[in-house]
Amino acid sequence: MIRGCIPKKLLSYAAHYAEDFEDARGFGWSIEGASFSWPALIANKNREIARPLRHVYRRVRPVGVTVIEGTAKLVDAHTVAIGGAA
Repeated sequence: MIRGCIPKKLLSYAAHYAEDFEDARGFGWSIEGASFSWPALIANKNREIARPLRHVYRRVRPVGVTVIEGTAKLVDAHTVAIGGAA
């Protein structure tokens, strides 16, 4: 399950590291013993999804952002319903 942009970013960034390590050789880097663990990546992604972000979003209220809490559903190209209300 992916909820929000940060879990997606974790997966996207992880997908690029193998190429980045290979490219780094051309810049003089030697990265010996690098390894990848799919279970560790998924565990970190799941931990990020489970992390409560409400306290983070409350920081934007003082700058004029309206925060609406609930589960959102895209109704059509121009409408988002939250908690059954559009």
